[in-house]
Amino acid sequence: MSVTINSTSLKKLQNSLRGSSITGFACNTATKHNRSGFTIVELLIVIVVIGILAAIVLNTFSGVQARARNTERQTDMKSLASQMEIYYSSNAGYPLASALDYNGTPARTGSDIAALLPGIDRNAVIAPGAAGGVTNSIDNIVPGITVTNIYGYIAYDSNGTTLCTVAPCSKYKIYWTEETAGSTAAIQRSRDSLN
Repeated sequence: MSVTINSTSLKKLQNSLRGSSITGFACNTATKHNRSGFTIVELLIVIVVIGILAAIVLNTFSGVQARARNTERQTDMKSLASQMEIYYSSNAGYPLASALDYNGTPARTGSDIAALLPGIDRNAVIAPGAAGGVTNSIDNIVPGITVTNIYGYIAYDSNGTTLCTVAPCSKYKIYWTEETAGSTAAIQRSRDSLN
């Protein structure tokens, strides 16, 4: 014998049996479970999206920092160039490269540069990224250097091609290398003397 119960009657029967002590009565109905929380797939998707966004932000931030350091280099070189012109007007020439060289003999410090170029900001002779404790990043180097944490200074005789060995020098060129975010290629910039 079979008994047919419609869905409304079944729900009434289930509600009335809840909390009762009747056993052995099986009800073959699908029950819905209330979910609380996220599935593992949903969590993985969220983690991947957050990772992608973090990578984009970090890449953008890195580019901003490189541009800021490049702007600092350009500002330092403008300051150095203006102090060189002041030195030129007072001494009828530019200083020897060895007078500014941190790597020479004797090694020149930020104090030596400040004594030679009294109006220079001491921070203008320290390249961004220079090691801690460095007081001078100017080196007597030739063009073609691709290191970003030093500045190059070369003094020339009046022809503009022969290195000056006796002060006062007639011309100079200062060099610096810009960072290029996301690339290993370095861009070298230079500034010539006004005379």
